[in-house]
Amino acid sequence: MTRNATDVARKRQSKQERRRMKLVEVQITNFRNILDSSEVSIDPTVTCLVGKNESGKTAFLHALYRLHPARPNVKLSAPDQYPAWLEKRDRLRGVKIEDFQPVRATFLIEAADRSAVEKIFGSGVLRTDSLGLERSYGGTLFYSLTLTNQRSCDICWQSPPDPAPGSPGQRFLRETHRNPPP
Repeated sequence: MTRNATDVARKRQSKQERRRMKLVEVQITNFRNILDSSEVSIDPTVTCLVGKNESGKTAFLHALYRLHPARPNVKLSAPDQYPAWLEKRDRLRGVKIEDFQPVRATFLIEAADRSAVEKIFGSGVLRTDSLGLERSYGGTLFYSLTLTNQRSCDICWQSPPDPAPGSPGQRFLRETHRNPPP
């Protein structure tokens, strides 16, 4: 192989290694002109957003992007993105809009991710192969995993293992303990 072909092969391999989880479902609520998108299934081959002008196609994609944006300056903003006609009413009712989670996504955990979680918490800890992520207008990212009853009790009553500094396990634990699921 030539140097160029080797570089292309390495880039392709590293991209494949990063693609461990697959987005399978999204729901957007109270974001711009979307009150409730209901659960939108994401097909592994083709997903198409179809609708009239101003029906929320772009808003749906903007909300999804804000779940885990590539650029750090892109955030959810209640004053800019919470439906204006609901904001005043909800604030008068005492709703803390910054705690509201307008974007929820479900990902399919693949074998490599399952192994990483089991390496940290032990074999058989995951009951399902799905991971839920939600982000609030305040910026908090919430994780949800379905654990087996016995293993989840063991984890709650014992100190979690201390993964190597800088490892994905340490980052996962730090984020999970900083942003526990509701």
